[in-house]
Amino acid sequence: MTFYLNCLLICVATACFGFLIGFQLAHIYYCRKMIILAKRCINTGTIAPVLVEIENQSETS
Repeated sequence: MTFYLNCLLICVATACFGFLIGFQLAHIYYCRKMIILAKRCINTGTIAPVLVEIENQSETS
């Protein structure tokens, strides 16, 4: 009985850590993308790069 309980707890903990790592990687990807867009906006002095990115995302989805 305790063997199965231990296995279940290990599975739950592994799944939770997997989800945390997935969210963390998605957050890092999002932050890098936003930094690139912010740099482009600063360099051009407009918000055009953001608008182009929004338009590209709406076409793909």
